[in-house]
Amino acid sequence: ALAWLSAMPPSSAVIEVMPSNLPEFVACVDRWDHPRSLDSIYGGLSHLCGQHYLCMSNNESSEPVRDYWEGQANFRELPVHFSPHQLVKRVREAILIVQGKQKPHW
Repeated sequence: ALAWLSAMPPSSAVIEVMPSNLPEFVACVDRWDHPRSLDSIYGGLSHLCGQHYLCMSNNESSEPVRDYWEGQANFRELPVHFSPHQLVKRVREAILIVQGKQKPHW
């Protein structure tokens, strides 16, 4: 992850899409550059590389996450379903943020 983030120009934008059924220890805040995002893997790396970051968490996965510790299901392996409209909206925001026409807000 750090390799491609560090190759991006400063002030680029990273959008991560996560399943809705996340364990409590996973930080996924649906706001640009939210301070809580620093606790996530890509959010923290994005911050270190000077990138804007958003984690889209308002989607629905087709199955619930069961017991993480017994290996019955891993949230990283769940399918992710999201609204194309919502993704397009966030990509447009990313473009405006990168162009300096919109400030990230949380």
